Amino acid sequence: MDSTELGESEVFTNLTQALYEYGEQVRDMYKKKLLDADAKASGKLINSVKAFVAYRGIEFEVFLELEDYWKYVEQGIQPAGKYGNPGWKAYPFILKWIQVKPVLPTPDKKTGKLPTEKQLAFLITNKIVNKGIDRRPLLADSIEAVNRYYMKELEEAIQKDFDAYAISVLNEAGKIVKI
Repeated sequence: MDSTELGESEVFTNLTQALYEYGEQVRDMYKKKLLDADAKASGKLINSVKAFVAYRGIEFEVFLELEDYWKYVEQGIQPAGKYGNPGWKAYPFILKWIQVKPVLPTPDKKTGKLPTEKQLAFLITNKIVNKGIDRRPLLADSIEAVNRYYMKELEEAIQKDFDAYAISVLNEAGKIVKI
């Protein structure tokens, strides 16, 4: 389990555990969707996904740690001149990606020659600059799917913690409660 906590809740133990499990469910589904969508490339994004639960006072948050470029997979990239297109700044990253993946180019139709890695990076970057990249909301889909079946678990965890807390307050006040 690579979920960790930032703070310890003495009162909300069931909720804390349920949120850990929720984060892990989202993480695991997102990794699966990345693989199913053939969005693996170097594997760096998939291997970077970690879930965390943070507790501060009575606020709980579930975080996912991801590589910075997750947003380009999730939201896509508009053609050049539109917000969010990195333009030619993406070239060195595309070149590195080609070297890691590795990408197998097809021969030029006129000459029959294969492009070099740099030429291939130019062609791919040029396509991104001019046509963009389609969005693949795999994280949003993962969160939505986990929410559909996991909200009931979270509600039950909150209820268990509330019941336990109410009983402990009543017991401390001398009103012994047995359930």
